[in-house]
Order: sequence, then C-alpha cells, then structure tokens
Amino acid sequence: MLLGYVSDERYVAIAGAHVEIVGPHGSTATVSRASGAIHADVEAGRYEVILAKDGYGPKRIAVDLAAHQPHHFRLLKDDLLGYAGPNGPRRRGERVPRSQRRSLQNRVVALRVEKGAGALDRLVR
Repeated sequence: MLLGYVSDERYVAIAGAHVEIVGPHGSTATVSRASGAIHADVEAGRYEVILAKDGYGPKRIAVDLAAHQPHHFRLLKDDLLGYAGPNGPRRRGERVPRSQRRSLQNRVVALRVEKGAGALDRLVR
C-alpha cells in the first residue's frame, strides 16, 4: 500500500529515508523510494510513523493511514536556512530581518557586531 511521500521543506522528494510504522500489531520498517514514495504492507488504521534520514531532523507523527489517501511527510534539513543579520531588532517585539545567504566577510562583520570586536580574535586563537 502507498502510505505517502516524504520531502524536504522545499517539497523536494527525499530518497532513502528510513521509515518505521508502529501499530497495534507490531512494527514495520521500510525505506522511501527515489520519488519519495513510502510503500509498506500494512492495513488501514492509526499508526505512529517515525522518519529519519542523515542531514535531516527526525520526525515522529501519529497518522490515520488509509488506502488511496497518501500522507505527505516533510523533514527539515539540518542546514541553516537563514539567520538574523547584524541589523537585528532594536526593540523588543520588532521583526528580525532574515538573510538567506551571506558571504564570509558579512558573517565576520555580523559576529563582530553581535559579540564585540575581540570575539573573532578569541575564536581564531
């Protein structure tokens, strides 16, 4: 039975994710296919599904699995997607501007602004 699909935060299929399906009659293990599809020989019902893949945060979720109703599972990458830049909030409750990609030079400047000029020297030593 097709249980569902596993993808990352950008909806890109994840192949090779380890999947464990725990139900009232025991557990079954499988691996996601190249398309992200998860197939297992289980009956429809309520299960706890555990997903894990290197480079992604693991996930444990209770789902009602039914035939002809695939479930969509998303795993989040361990990578940093964005961070607060050096122009962070000045006052409590103010929104933090996010930066997707910065050069190493900008990160060093951000470190100096956040931690003080001597922080980089202590980090390098």
